[in-house]
Amino acid sequence: MNEQEVAKYIKKKESSTSKSKYKSKHKHKYIDCLLIEKDRPYRSKVCEICGKIGDVNFFETKEYGLHSRIMMTDEEVFEKYKDLKQIEVNDIWDKYVNIKRE
Repeated sequence: MNEQEVAKYIKKKESSTSKSKYKSKHKHKYIDCLLIEKDRPYRSKVCEICGKIGDVNFFETKEYGLHSRIMMTDEEVFEKYKDLKQIEVNDIWDKYVNIKRE
């Protein structure tokens, strides 16, 4: 294709590494947040462009004694991550969340 020729549309490229059929049109930019399902917080990463859920941390722990850890309560998780954006979800196993644009 010459520099002067302009394509009518851009074909989507199939992904060679993921199970999804097509690649996304952007590079995901993940931010830390708290996903909240039925008043239960989960620390996670969400793409701020499309709302794709990345890593979800299902268990938050804290040090308890010399060589042990215990699970944190929901209140402790809320207190520890109070500065993170909180997003309500219907199901923690969803792949995307609704992103509200300001």
